[in-house]
Amino acid sequence: MAEDAEDGELHELSRISAIRLSQLNAFYAEHGTKKPCSICGKTNWVVVGSEFQPAPIKLSAYDRGEAFGLVFMLTCSTCGDARFTNAANVLSWIEAEENNERQ
Repeated sequence: MAEDAEDGELHELSRISAIRLSQLNAFYAEHGTKKPCSICGKTNWVVVGSEFQPAPIKLSAYDRGEAFGLVFMLTCSTCGDARFTNAANVLSWIEAEENNERQ
């Protein structure tokens, strides 16, 4: 049973790792994520990752065993403030958009 859960997590991780920057930016545009920074008021957001591929970041919960979450991080290039977006939510949105395009 544990192997099935581990295989499911690996499959989801591979799908999240395949998300392209253009898909993440479409999610951000749809959800208004890149609103002005609450610290400095600028909109100079940078996605952590490469030019075409955002890097999912693993956040581990302190004192919760193996519990963790994957997020994408936006950083304000003016003041350094950071925003996190749940990677599973992004993946679900992308898959729903792709299913709508197929219909």
